[in-house]
Amino acid sequence: MTDADIVAVSTGREEEFGRIIAAVSRSRSATPGALQHVVLYGSRGFGKSFMMRRVEIALQRTPTDNKPITFLLLPEEQHNLQKSPHAFLDYITVLLTKTEGDEAFAEAMFQWPKPDEAARRWKESAAKLEAALDVALPDGKGLVIVAVENFDSLLKTLFANDEDEQRLRDWLFRQKNRVMLLATATGTVDMDYDKPLFQAFESVRLQPWTTDDCITYFNRKRESEGKSPLNGRQEAKARAVAEFIGGTPRLAQLLAEVIETEDALTVAETMNALADRLAEYYRRRIEDLAPLVRGLLDALIRGGEPASQTQLAERVGAEGQSQIARAMTDLQRADIIRGRPAPDSRETLYAVTDRVFAHYYRRRQGSRVAHETPLASILDFLRSFYDRQEQKQQGLRHLLDGRLAEGALFSRLAMEQVAGEKSDYITGFKRGLMAWFSATTADLGSPEDWETRLAQEPENVLHECRPSPGMTLIEATILTCLRAHALYRLGHERETEGELNHALDQSKNDIAARVIALDGLMRFLSLVRDDQEAVAQLGMSLDAEKLDTLPSQLRCLAYRMLGWSLEYLNHHEEALVPLKQAIEFASEIGNKREETIARRLAGLSLGQLDRIEEALSQLYRAIDLAQEIHYKYGEATARRYAGWFLGKLARHDEAIVQLSQAIALAVEIGDKIEEEEARQYAGWSLGQLRRHEEALPQLRQAIELARESGDDLNLCWSTCYACTSATCVPMPGIIGLFIEWVLKFQETSSDLFPDPRSETAEVLIAAMRSGEWLDFDELIAEHGEWLASEKPVFFYREHGKILADIAVEGGRSAGWQAAAGVLPRAALLQAFAPEDLQDKSWLSDLMTGFAETCRDPGLLRDVASLLTPKLSPESAQSAALLMDLANVDEADDPERLLARIDPDRALLIRRLRDLPDPELPRPPGAARRKRL
Repeated sequence: MTDADIVAVSTGREEEFGRIIAAVSRSRSATPGALQHVVLYGSRGFGKSFMMRRVEIALQRTPTDNKPITFLLLPEEQHNLQKSPHAFLDYITVLLTKTEGDEAFAEAMFQWPKPDEAARRWKESAAKLEAALDVALPDGKGLVIVAVENFDSLLKTLFANDEDEQRLRDWLFRQKNRVMLLATATGTVDMDYDKPLFQAFESVRLQPWTTDDCITYFNRKRESEGKSPLNGRQEAKARAVAEFIGGTPRLAQLLAEVIETEDALTVAETMNALADRLAEYYRRRIEDLAPLVRGLLDALIRGGEPASQTQLAERVGAEGQSQIARAMTDLQRADIIRGRPAPDSRETLYAVTDRVFAHYYRRRQGSRVAHETPLASILDFLRSFYDRQEQKQQGLRHLLDGRLAEGALFSRLAMEQVAGEKSDYITGFKRGLMAWFSATTADLGSPEDWETRLAQEPENVLHECRPSPGMTLIEATILTCLRAHALYRLGHERETEGELNHALDQSKNDIAARVIALDGLMRFLSLVRDDQEAVAQLGMSLDAEKLDTLPSQLRCLAYRMLGWSLEYLNHHEEALVPLKQAIEFASEIGNKREETIARRLAGLSLGQLDRIEEALSQLYRAIDLAQEIHYKYGEATARRYAGWFLGKLARHDEAIVQLSQAIALAVEIGDKIEEEEARQYAGWSLGQLRRHEEALPQLRQAIELARESGDDLNLCWSTCYACTSATCVPMPGIIGLFIEWVLKFQETSSDLFPDPRSETAEVLIAAMRSGEWLDFDELIAEHGEWLASEKPVFFYREHGKILADIAVEGGRSAGWQAAAGVLPRAALLQAFAPEDLQDKSWLSDLMTGFAETCRDPGLLRDVASLLTPKLSPESAQSAALLMDLANVDEADDPERLLARIDPDRALLIRRLRDLPDPELPRPPGAARRKRL
């Protein structure tokens, strides 16, 4: 690189550069004398040669101040310096004195070593060099910097003998020294305590480039080439490159152009060419390692990265991680591997730092996967270099171009970032295949074989399932649906839907083909679309009068599809007709899975018609059938329906039994949607049984699962049930959940969503329970007027009893604080409401409930003091009730006191305290009328 190029792209390393320049300055000040020598450590490719040039350029621009600096950069490979230590001094002398032609080149020629004359020849060479220094540095002033690359290798070649190394040290620290040594090394130079050069140098170590360093370098390089800086998309790709190269500047230089490459195969070709170009470099890095260290590296790459030290020890058959600890340390010191904390444990996971190195190793050491497609061994690079949309595009393009391995690889990369498939959909598809194949006499293979192939090699299924002109419409439809499912397995949902719609369009004149196409399309849309109503409308397109012409398996499937559609669209009575037929056909042909589904749907329809005992009968039979065939999803769903309908009958204990089993099955099969709804129903039933401490964990989990799946409807229902239970048991975060419910309700126009305004009073009591007054006040500030705008905010005696319970649980102070927090906020909610929607009796209802439960006269009086006219026009009346009740509770003779109290209030107190009514006086003439 030219000086201008080096200055233009010089990036980072300011600290290391500054330390070298500072050492040069100290040597200039000390010369002639004891100079500061420097060794620059760094892995291969880390920019040691670049740093040498950078220092040289900087020194060329430094004012001499009558102390000239001569910079002598020795070639990176010194093949002429072999076995004769004095040749090193001779080479410096030649470079210092011969500057033109090839005369210096010839004079630096190798000389045969003469060990018995080593001391004499070293002394002679040192004298010649001193004479050359006298000429090069007039008046003895100035400094010669000798820059020697690969100094560790030079020491092994020339100064392996301790005597020779000692002569070198003596020469470096001689009096009136005028030569500073600036060395680079990969291995150690002055760190061996037993060697003469121990601590002879100031050590400067180059650190890996950070990601930001790489970005800076790429932008400086682009600027030097007249290009604009990286845009946002290019910078994201540059960061992927930076991560891939492990902070190695040489690789950043070589991979800079990849940033603008769109085609993955071109990227792979670049990587392959780079690995070939650096093969010798990587070979040397590997050969620098001791045999056992080299073997551990092999096990790490072949066995899979990243891996913990424990895993590696097991992989190589070591007795424990302590046995491989030294080798692991050597790999880390050489910066060949680096460790990162595991995301889910305290272990450290290790991987090869330079991913081009790992790519080279896989290719050169015979990885079959790497040879199937050039992309396989740069998978981690492709994972970060392309975003998910680009991965999908690359995958689809390669699949359609017939490059199946590349297409499958990219498609699976894109699917890594999204949730997995719903297990019941995959199982259901397999069962659907059985019904489809029953409609044709062609030999298309077995459904089991197709399912296996779709799971293992969907790209090959996609390539093979192309309908040919001679096929029947049924056969062509089946192949198109198989092709669509292969696309789905590869993550291409839009193309899946396109194939299935094409199959449906082609099947208009054949009822069997139409049922097959509809089954495929409805299964798919039920999984990926929120609009289940549109899916149900598809099922309604089936002509019920033509279904009896279908083969038994397909007929059973068709009736069940029609029944599901009618049920979903709330045509419950009509749905029972095809569902009954589906049950009969499924039972007749022994298809227990279809019978399970049909009975489950029939149970749902009957329950929606309030024919709940009939519904439970169908659901219990569906549960039995599902258990017989180990159909866990079918069993879980039937149990969930049964639990819900048992709850509607107020048989909550039975409901919880069914729902607990439904939850366990859903967890076992990994169906989070099923688990979410079962937990919601269980939380509701537990709440109805006032087992609120059990209800809230179920509802909280249901909320988290709904949030994870994007199910806003069930999130709101679970929050609704949680608000009720949270009035009795503290639930931290309840106000935040309520606000989320409010926002989602305001966004929707669906009347299926529960209205949060019906729970406003409950959420106030829940806020008191959990101590979330600040959160509640923020809720009121933002949404208070809306909450009270259309429905009255009712408070009931039950809410007042909860305030009294707080005192029973936590003492008089806690009870007073609860009332002091609730009352002004309840009044504020009433003030937000229009006049005609205000609950005029809210305070009396609340205080009557409080008075009924509270048996602490002091607390009754304390709360009475809170009832000011600002709260409500009923404040005085409610305060009088509490004061009178406190006096009655303390009185030795309550009757005397009650006789002096307002009769209506006295009657209420008698009822609150279960006191007998006094004998009423007889009206005049009563006795006479009785006699008559």
